[in-house]
Amino acid sequence: MLQVKQKTLLSDYAVNKDEYEVLVAMKNTPISKTSNSAKEQIIDIVAKWKWMVGVNSSNQDENEVAMELAMISNFIQNNYSYLTPQELNTAIELSLTDKLNVDVKTYNSFSPMYISRILNAYVDYRKAVFNHVNERKNKEILQIELDSPVTAEFKMSEMIELIRYIHQQYIETGKVNDVFNVLYNYFKRTNRIVLDKLIIAEAMAYGKKQMEIHIHETWGLNLRSRETPDTDLITKRFARNYCVDKYFKGLNLESLISSIKLNEFQ
Repeated sequence: MLQVKQKTLLSDYAVNKDEYEVLVAMKNTPISKTSNSAKEQIIDIVAKWKWMVGVNSSNQDENEVAMELAMISNFIQNNYSYLTPQELNTAIELSLTDKLNVDVKTYNSFSPMYISRILNAYVDYRKAVFNHVNERKNKEILQIELDSPVTAEFKMSEMIELIRYIHQQYIETGKVNDVFNVLYNYFKRTNRIVLDKLIIAEAMAYGKKQMEIHIHETWGLNLRSRETPDTDLITKRFARNYCVDKYFKGLNLESLISSIKLNEFQ
């Protein structure tokens, strides 16, 4: 029988080489916590970087080159110590293959300004990859759980627990945060939520606004080299949560819980 590898790391959910390398590089020891000997290797990374981008050093003597590399190495250690040395190499590869949303031309000037431009773009890319893969992981885990054979009693108890949890969050924050719209789907399936045209229009308007905020906060402007987020799916997610929000207003939670029946899960 074919054995399926169990996924235990976030990098196991990467779907391409770039995502995988970013996630693996992030797991290593950051520059701030590396030994002095390891920090010295940053100079070697910087020297390789300068050579790979094609900056001409023919008009510099050895001492000038050494001082330049040491200065840039110190600049990286002082300003990007939260990155790992492996991430520096990943940032170089991504920039050279034009996968960062930034101008990668050096104009024959290999300086801290150039370095910061590339590394800032990499940090944005890194954040977007992490968020994107983490969302994919959560969806897959949830789907596995939903596909697993479970009893109606278990499904009912899980739904009650989820309703209590999301309702408590709603009381504390004023918002319904149900990423997979589990409550909406259940309430709609059991006719607890009945929608009219006005509510649907309000929900979609709210969903579109929240989708734009979510995309800006999660992906920023760095969408050019990665899979474009599904704006329609995200809009509907927020719109459905808006409907649950409306349902929760004035709700007697215990009355709702007591109305839940086992046959709704069979």
